[in-house]
Amino acid sequence: MALAMIAPVLSVPKDTHMEYPANKNSNTLAQKIGSLTYGQLIMLLATDKHEYQRLAAKEIGVRSYSDPEAPEHIYQEGGITQLVDLLGEDHSLMLQFSAIQALINVALDEQSRVDIVEAGGLKRLLELLESENQDLVRHATWCLVNLLRSRNMKDMAREEGVMGKLGRLFKTNAQETRPYVAMLVCNLLDDAPRQNLIAFQKAGLLVPLFTWLVKFKSDRELCRLVLASIYHLINEKECLEQFQSLRGLQVITKMLSVSDTPENLYIITKIIQILSSDEDRGSALIRNSPTLVQTLISLLRHHPCVFIKLAATESLSNLAVHRECRSTVVKENSLRPVCDLLVHDFEDLARASAALVNNLCADSAICLTIGSFPHVARALVRLTLPANSTPTQQTALSCLTYLLRNADFGRAFLVVGGVERLGRLARMHHNPVVHQSAMTCVLLMSAHHIIVPSLVPDIVAAAIEAIVNSSETYVHYCSVLSLVALLEHPNAEEGVSLRAEKILGKVGAYSEYSAKTEWEEVLCEVAADLASFLRHAVASPVSLPVGQVAVPPQQVGEPVAPAIADTAVVEEFPPSAFADADPAGPAEGSMSVLPPLAKDVAEVRGLGDSIDGSADGHASPASGSIVKWTLKCIMGKTVKMMRVPSSISVEELNTMIGAKFGMDVDSLKFKDDDGDLVSLEGADDMEFMAECFDLKPKRKLEVYIEGKEVVAAGAAVPP
Repeated sequence: MALAMIAPVLSVPKDTHMEYPANKNSNTLAQKIGSLTYGQLIMLLATDKHEYQRLAAKEIGVRSYSDPEAPEHIYQEGGITQLVDLLGEDHSLMLQFSAIQALINVALDEQSRVDIVEAGGLKRLLELLESENQDLVRHATWCLVNLLRSRNMKDMAREEGVMGKLGRLFKTNAQETRPYVAMLVCNLLDDAPRQNLIAFQKAGLLVPLFTWLVKFKSDRELCRLVLASIYHLINEKECLEQFQSLRGLQVITKMLSVSDTPENLYIITKIIQILSSDEDRGSALIRNSPTLVQTLISLLRHHPCVFIKLAATESLSNLAVHRECRSTVVKENSLRPVCDLLVHDFEDLARASAALVNNLCADSAICLTIGSFPHVARALVRLTLPANSTPTQQTALSCLTYLLRNADFGRAFLVVGGVERLGRLARMHHNPVVHQSAMTCVLLMSAHHIIVPSLVPDIVAAAIEAIVNSSETYVHYCSVLSLVALLEHPNAEEGVSLRAEKILGKVGAYSEYSAKTEWEEVLCEVAADLASFLRHAVASPVSLPVGQVAVPPQQVGEPVAPAIADTAVVEEFPPSAFADADPAGPAEGSMSVLPPLAKDVAEVRGLGDSIDGSADGHASPASGSIVKWTLKCIMGKTVKMMRVPSSISVEELNTMIGAKFGMDVDSLKFKDDDGDLVSLEGADDMEFMAECFDLKPKRKLEVYIEGKEVVAAGAAVPP
């Protein structure tokens, strides 16, 4: 299904305009007026010749649609003021009609809309809505549709009393007027201030709007516009509650099964997505419509439009917090099709599928089944790559915190480079949400004791960095327990011993920590053992007896309501309906909706085929301890020391140095053996720096940094 076919689903058509009779040159006077300049046409509007005024207004309307420069000419000559004046009661009905026809097309220009309002056009058009002439009412409504494309006009219309006028328009019996009323309501509510939604509901307009949905459901276009308005309204709590009291849940679920147009089907699915974001309403949806989940599964599996697939997947993700939904997915043999979407090229859809997988994995039997699919581990590693957005990475990591509880899946994850990727994500201290989930996964892999010896030093280094750089108790929990589990490897002891003094203070502090939860009690007990090892390791490293390592508590989030859709007049789909959730650490309760989908579609980088390579293309250490470089980082008069793995990339080095200095790094340069400053811009430069390190007896180099301080606190830095 082509995007253009269903793009304007939440809007009025972008090219709304008047179509004038083709025979505008049918007489001599019309021909002469058609050849006049803009200045001459405006002068005719100011005359007292009725026919001249009418034909001049008509010509201005035609040119406003066909000539891109018309709005500026009309404004410069004072034409907008003249046209608004012709709407006055002292002019004939025919002249008013001609002036409105012209203003409909003039209002297609954004600046002209401002000029019309400043000339008093908005107030006068609202007055014309009370006319007894239905043609005049219809065209006044049409002109208001174009005026309300601008967000600031929606506020002005509310203040001028548009809600009171709409009550009268909803009662119209004129079939030709209804689509324009529906377009007006849609543009009034789309991307509107919250006060507009509340004012609409308080004016009692939701009831007649819902009545239109039920009464005129066979009119596809009218139904589309009414559904779009309802979509905008139910983002407001009071409107949502009234919609539910009107039996809106039953009507919407019934329409889902009978809708035969992609535009309407898309909006209905988005409405269900909002309704299902609340756990109680989601349960009511499933009770009221036993076939709802089956219908959504069918859309996910078979509908050709990717945006309808996306909306259906997001809705199922919300509903999957209920056991009934999870059972239905299994009965419909849909676990594999859901997991197949993890590799979709459209990042939003892949992320929505990951959110659905995450919520399905709340059932341990389903989690085992999903973990047995051979492509899932590779697909989730791919979603954590830097080419994806932070919400996508977080959603994939959240899935892994379920799946990695199974050792067999952990082995499959190891084979596809998952541990190397976790090692990089575990260093993203600047992004607490991703960092916290990554450390949970590190602990799960460490607890299974399946990390190959060559990767242990890098994971140990990541866990130690997490203790040093993070102030989150839960991150310390994951790091401390991971270190204890990894200390059974001989090459882990050296890495911990070398940094013992660095982390002893934070680890030892947990001996006096007041634990409030069970996992915090575990942290205090294990930290005491690790602190004892660290004290001895400062002088003489010794082995720490390693026992059974506790599995971390599952982190969960709260359901969140979808965001308001994109503007009703831009031909694109609304953003996904998930909102960012604050990282609150491990929480209690049942699994719920995952963090959001981003607007943009990112190009997803694929994984290499070699099982010895890391997920993002960098080679893994071959064996033994990982080689470390010591960097003397110089930024102006500030000097800091850093130790980094020799396999680090330029991008990762930029990120680590930026995090250490609290800045955005513009460029890095190192001093070679000849004393020259060499820019670090790519893999070749890193190889040359490696050669220079080999010639240094103490393996230490000076790195000079140029950049600027980060202004926004907590701003995310790409991995």
